[in-house]
Amino acid sequence: MDLLALPRQILRLVVGVLTGHTQVGRHFSISGLNQDPLCSYCSVAIESASHFLCHCDYFATLIMSIWGKLDLYAADIDTATVGDIAKFIKKNLGDSQYPTEYPALTGTTGDG
Repeated sequence: MDLLALPRQILRLVVGVLTGHTQVGRHFSISGLNQDPLCSYCSVAIESASHFLCHCDYFATLIMSIWGKLDLYAADIDTATVGDIAKFIKKNLGDSQYPTEYPALTGTTGDG
């Protein structure tokens, strides 16, 4: 799958996750929008784009179903297809365009 073939919303999210320029707990904490930088899903590690895509236990089953392993590393992301990353994000988004229950993906704080 080519980046340009993605819908604009998914393209924005894929690029944000790949570059780390997406609003996750760490960024909310730095911006003063949230005092807690911990992952809003597992509460174990700082919620960064890397944690969300590669290491969050909350998404372990999904990571396993797409990539066949529980944790991803930089080399895995370097060789991952755009389609697989988009699939990971789409499965997290569900049918909603901007669901508030997925703040790491949508850039919302989950408060409304």
